[in-house]
Amino acid sequence: MDEVPEFDDALVAMPEDLAEEDEVSGLVWAGFNELRAECQRLLRLLAVKVPYKDISELIDRPIGSIASIRKDCLAELRRTDHVAQIL
Repeated sequence: MDEVPEFDDALVAMPEDLAEEDEVSGLVWAGFNELRAECQRLLRLLAVKVPYKDISELIDRPIGSIASIRKDCLAELRRTDHVAQIL
């Protein structure tokens, strides 16, 4: 008879956890939608792992400025009323 692998309850999301994740996700997206278009575009490109060289060309900014812009955009996201609720 095949052995049944051990089951770790900690790895299974409970319905209330999923609801909380949905709420948090909704708040993050609401905050994201308040960002300037430049920030939204940069964060979308970074989220899908576009190489910095390509991002630099797409947003017409020096490659060395991308990390600084990302930092500012994430700070702006944290300051939105929606995201501030979950921090």
